[in-house]
Amino acid sequence: MIKKTYTFEKKGKINDVYTLSNANGYEVDILTYGARIIRIWAPDKNGNFDDIIVGCKAPEDYYEDNPYFGATIGRVGNRIEN
Repeated sequence: MIKKTYTFEKKGKINDVYTLSNANGYEVDILTYGARIIRIWAPDKNGNFDDIIVGCKAPEDYYEDNPYFGATIGRVGNRIEN
């Protein structure tokens, strides 16, 4: 299932967070800013679910200086020629 779970405005742009989930309890949160993976909810070897991504605490924090945590689109994507 895919659903929009959060929306915020930052630097004049509207951003959304979408959550993808399955019947086994796994979830992935994707931020539209940079197509960032900001949360993966998965079980450990004992079956305890937790977030397994290194990243910022809040979606808004991805606009601050950071090493492009979870970004699938880099800062120069589609801007390099020849």
